[in-house]
Order: sequence, then structure tokens, then C-alpha cells
Amino acid sequence: MNRNAQKLKSTSANDALVVERQRAQITLDSIGDGVISTDMEGRVTYLNVVAETMTGWSREKAFGRMFSEVFRIIDGDNREPTADTMKLAIQQNDTVCLPGNSLLIQREGAELAIEDSTAPIRDQNGQITGAVMVFRDVSEARAAELKLSHLAHHDILTDLPNRMLLIDRLNQAIALAQRHGNRVGVLFLDLDRFKPINDSLGHAIGDKLLQELSRRLVATVRRSDTVSRHGGDEFVVLLSEVRHAKNVARHAERPAVRADRLAADVEQH
Repeated sequence: MNRNAQKLKSTSANDALVVERQRAQITLDSIGDGVISTDMEGRVTYLNVVAETMTGWSREKAFGRMFSEVFRIIDGDNREPTADTMKLAIQQNDTVCLPGNSLLIQREGAELAIEDSTAPIRDQNGQITGAVMVFRDVSEARAAELKLSHLAHHDILTDLPNRMLLIDRLNQAIALAQRHGNRVGVLFLDLDRFKPINDSLGHAIGDKLLQELSRRLVATVRRSDTVSRHGGDEFVVLLSEVRHAKNVARHAERPAVRADRLAADVEQH
């Protein structure tokens, strides 16, 4: 093969490589997930358009910076930094993922709930040359999950804990009281004269009465206590860490807890 033929072949190969890179670039910028890659030292080598938007870093400004600077991740529960999955993927030579409740801190300080998959990058000889992370914003999905969980454990009208959550907290309170040598107080409230109010003034007023009673009951207890709507016009107040039984009786005599007085107030208004 003469020199001109070799040159032509080399040019064709380079052109094909450029086309392939452009195709890969277009593909990565078209997908809905963020993509970020690093070299072996943990320096950023690439971000696609979605990654730029989610992190707040442009490709040009992020290039060459340490991954931990561009991609700040904390645990949503304890607010502590999470392990660097890029390093872990390289060290373990395997695909790794962030903990379930991870938050991405954007460059301007906003937070996004994310899920990811991080894997090592290998060259044509199988040698690891860096790592790549594919990640997505799951803030809406996680918020929906939290909302569903809240609805499953709380009364729709009053937003108080329902029976399921009350039972769980009661078991916890009993275990804690036994450990500390204290007692647990449970008050059961059945709202007097509620049906006549519901019948004469309508269900909308009845609902407001139940909501007002809920507000007053919550205002009388400590943060460690629980006010629960048991159903209809019935409520349960769980008093944790009670030292003397008389304290429970004293609590029951508080004006805000006297449901009959609340009913009289509503009738007057």
C-alpha cells in the first residue's frame, strides 16, 4: 500500500471516529438521565446536558474538577456525605449504587432526590480507565411515596395518627416505659352532643368541630405524646413516660380536653 493510500485510510478512520463520537454525544444528550464520568483520579471528564442541569455545573466548568466538588451527595436521613460511588466502582471493579435516600446538592444549594447506577469504564484491553454514573431525579416519586405513607397512617379529616399508627406508637411507649420504670396513660374521648350538631348545622360544621377539637387536643400534650382519631367522634390520647397515675387524671380535666365544653362552644357560634 502506497503512502497516499495509507493516508487516505487513516483519514477515513479518523472521520469515522469523529462521526461515532458525535453520534454518542447526541445520544447521551438525548436521554432523560444524567450521565457523568471521571478518570482514575476522580476528575470529571464528561457531563451530558441533563447532568449539567441537575448539578448546576456546565461541562466546561466541571471538566477536570474533582467529582466530589461537582457531585455533592448527602444522606437524606442524617445529612452526612455519602460514600464516593465512583471510587467504589473502580475499587470493587463492579456496578454500585447510592443509598436509597440520597440527595444531590446542586451548585446553588438546592436539593434533589436521586437514584443512580455507577460502573467502571474499561478500555479495549479491559483495563479500567475511570467510572461512569447514570442518575435520575426521583424527587416527585419520593414525595409521592411519602404522601402515600402519610395517608396510610393518618386520618384524612384531622391529619391525626390513625389506629394503625396509634398501635405502633403505643407499643413503643410501653417498651420505653418498661425500660425506664414509668407508666403509659391512655385517654379515650367520645365527643358529647356531636350528632345533634351534625344533624342541625350540617356535616361541614361537624367536620370543623372535629378539626378544632384535634387542634386543641394536640395543644395540650407534649411532642412525645400522641393524639389519634379513633373513628367518627372518638379520639385517643396516648401519654408516654407518665410517672404517676394522678397525672393522667389531671390531664383529663384540662378545659381543652373536655369535649362537651367544645361542643357547647361550637353551638354558640
